[in-house]
Amino acid sequence: MKIKTKLQMITSLLIMLYVGVGGVLFYTLGKIHDEFYFLKDVASQSKILTLTINKDMNYVSRVTRDIMLGNDYERNIHKLDETSEKIAKNFDALVKLAQTKHDEKVIKDAKDKALGFIEKSSSVIHTLDNTAQTQSDFNKVYVMYKAEATPLAESARDAFDLLVKTKDQDLEQATQEL
Repeated sequence: MKIKTKLQMITSLLIMLYVGVGGVLFYTLGKIHDEFYFLKDVASQSKILTLTINKDMNYVSRVTRDIMLGNDYERNIHKLDETSEKIAKNFDALVKLAQTKHDEKVIKDAKDKALGFIEKSSSVIHTLDNTAQTQSDFNKVYVMYKAEATPLAESARDAFDLLVKTKDQDLEQATQEL
């Protein structure tokens, strides 16, 4: 075999080797990119939305308590309505980020229960709209709230705890995979 032929075979082999290494490298970089995208745009965004919803749910509870204690009704009812809209929008964004049917089910369950609690709280609080807002009115609203909204709040809290646990696991898993 001629040296020229041997050199051509070695060169061809090296070129195929470089193409193979390049393909593996390209595939690996693509996989890293996909995992980073998931971590950055899905897992971390889901966690941020979950934390924001949790903060806003706590704020709804605080505002309703503030109203029942007789503090600035108009300002607090406006904050209650505004925060309720934010929670609904954040849940919608969270549903869009769901990666599996199970995730979507957990999110929708938490959403339905949270919004059910907010809706009931708001309707109970709005019974003060056409009253003199005396201590007796606040006491009646508190009794209604405790009977009607508190069980919904506990159910929403349980569903939301499951959602937080799921999102924590997703974030942890995405971080480990990266």
